[in-house]
Amino acid sequence: MWFKVFATVSIPLHPESYVSVAWFLEANYYNVANATYFEPLLGDIETISRNRDDRSIQAPVKVITRSSIYTLIESMLEKNGYPGRACLLKLICENAHTHFLHNGLMGDLIYLVLTPSASMSEDDIDDSFYEAEYYGLDNKCRKYTRDCPSNLLERISLYAE
Repeated sequence: MWFKVFATVSIPLHPESYVSVAWFLEANYYNVANATYFEPLLGDIETISRNRDDRSIQAPVKVITRSSIYTLIESMLEKNGYPGRACLLKLICENAHTHFLHNGLMGDLIYLVLTPSASMSEDDIDDSFYEAEYYGLDNKCRKYTRDCPSNLLERISLYAE
C-alpha cells in the first residue's frame, strides 16, 4: 500500500493581481504489512550478484584517480591557453596557502581536488604535486609565478578575511 502526501504553498505577487508564486511538495511512502520483515525491493540479491559477476568480465570498471583528474585539469588549462602543469602546480600551492576547507560545498571540492595529500598516495602521481602543496603551506608560492603568471584561483574565488 502506498501513501502520498501532496502540499502546495501559494503566495500572491501583488494583492490586486491573479499572479502568484507556488511551491509544490510531494512525498510517497510505502506502508509495509509486517514491520519485522522487509521484502527486498530489487528482487533476489543472489541473482543480481551472479549477473553482476558475469557482466564485470565484459566491462571493466574504470576508477577515477587523482592522476586522471590532474591530467584532465592540465588539458583543460592548455585548451584555454595556459601552461597546464605550471598553472596546476600554482593552483595546488595557493590552495594549500589559503585553506578553502570550510567554505561550503565548493570550497570542500576545491580543497579535495587541489590537495594531493588529502587522499592515499598513488604511484603514478609526480612528486612535484606534493612539493607544490608543501611550498604553499610555507607561503612560498612565488616559485610558480614565473611559469604561470596568471592567478587562476582569483577567477574562481574571492579571498576575504
